[in-house]
Amino acid sequence: MLRLYLPFPLSGKCRKMHQMQARRRIIDANLNRAREAARVLEDIARFEVESGLIASSLKRLRHDIAALRRADNPIGARDTAGDVGTEISVPEEASRSGAADIVAANSARLEESLRVLEENYKCENAGTAEKTEQLRYTAYRLGAVLLRQINIRPRLEKVQLCVIVTDSLSRHGALETTRRAIEGGADMIQLREKELGDGKFLGLARELRELTRNSDVLFIVNDRADIAAAVGADGVHLGADDLPIAAVKKILGPEALVGATAHDMEELTRAVEEGADYLGVGPAFVTETKPHEPVRGLGWIREAVSGAGIPCFAIGGITAANIKEVVETGADRVAVCSGVISSENVVNAAKTIRFQLPDINRETEE
Repeated sequence: MLRLYLPFPLSGKCRKMHQMQARRRIIDANLNRAREAARVLEDIARFEVESGLIASSLKRLRHDIAALRRADNPIGARDTAGDVGTEISVPEEASRSGAADIVAANSARLEESLRVLEENYKCENAGTAEKTEQLRYTAYRLGAVLLRQINIRPRLEKVQLCVIVTDSLSRHGALETTRRAIEGGADMIQLREKELGDGKFLGLARELRELTRNSDVLFIVNDRADIAAAVGADGVHLGADDLPIAAVKKILGPEALVGATAHDMEELTRAVEEGADYLGVGPAFVTETKPHEPVRGLGWIREAVSGAGIPCFAIGGITAANIKEVVETGADRVAVCSGVISSENVVNAAKTIRFQLPDINRETEE
């Protein structure tokens, strides 16, 4: 029979004190692990992804973890010399393959540490355990958003001109207009149809999907995740009244791009924190497609593209005549509708706009 012996016999009172001391050491160790992991993620968000919003959210999380220590500091229980776990390691800890691997490892470390804290706080303070549970959910969400940005960014990093296609506004019909827009330099096509019946919408989406696939151009469907899924689109662009981003990702799968529209910093922050892969920010000018929508102006474009930390497409009334003003805000991506598809010469309209955008592809290669 296997028998386990403690190094010394413990009376009931001593046993209770030993258990309390052990729990204090567990809490101390996991507070440290959680803060360290949060700091790693924060720096990846800040320097690798260059997202001030994600970095700020991770910083707030790190400070909330620090507040747990300030409220009940267990450092007095620390016994590094007597910790039997300091010599334990596994080979996988010795190397990382890149930023995505670092994020995945430290997200797991953060989540695990917060779970350990939550369970041990349940023995001491139910309120603190509940706070820790909420921090754990926040860690899940922020870790997923950060990893998503690292993994999805290569698909968007070379995309600069998104042409939004609506059949009724297309002078040459949606299919031919799309073909000409791609010839003019569009590297993303977004199909936006508010009035077509489902059957016609689906048929048009299939035609555009085939064209864009053959042209190696991204294809996005506006609003309709069901249509996007049916035709195998690259993603969907959501408005304020559409399905939540998380729900759409469940429908379309992890590889799909999900964009959102932001008219102000509150909408922008919410979209980034909910996991949007890119943003349409505007309107920059009065737009023919939404003439009653308040113009947010170039100041908003400047604020958005400098602070979002994820790809932003300036949108709203952009044409070859005003694209220079848009570029001066720092925008290097635009989404254009009437300014291209309603033109007599779609190819030239697209080329003129694309030519005036800063060449981020060349900068990336250099």
